Amino acid sequence: MEPRQRKEVCILVIIWGKKILLESVQHAQGYEILSVPGAPKDAILQRITGILGEGYVGAGKPFGSFTDLVIKPEGEVELAGDVFRIEVSEGHEIAIPKEFGWYAKEQIETDRRCRRDRRFYLRLLESKPLNLKYSEDQLGKWIDAKILSWDES
Repeated sequence: MEPRQRKEVCILVIIWGKKILLESVQHAQGYEILSVPGAPKDAILQRITGILGEGYVGAGKPFGSFTDLVIKPEGEVELAGDVFRIEVSEGHEIAIPKEFGWYAKEQIETDRRCRRDRRFYLRLLESKPLNLKYSEDQLGKWIDAKILSWDES
């Protein structure tokens, strides 16, 4: 087995009322998934502008961090990330790109495109900042990963 790889990313939790903004993405293994938007640390402001537009006046505030240890057939990957939360004001009109949509808790619980990350997305809907370490077994298809541990401190 190869040595553990480490990848860092920033994710955006964009909330409007009781809904989270998720992006529809075609996964490399041939199926559609829903994903929170992310970017490398040095590109997060450009990502916010690309989603919410140049005219959006709002700032993302730090919302914590996460570490996900992914066990794959070819080795382990430690995905570490900072989380930024943006709460869009009620009544504020924004034009989001067509690949994005607003998803409520009930939709996340039933949409098959969320099944791998369902627990994570539901947790992101909560207002309590995140400090999470979890691991997952990804020995089959990416979408079928199983959570092995979940530790919030």
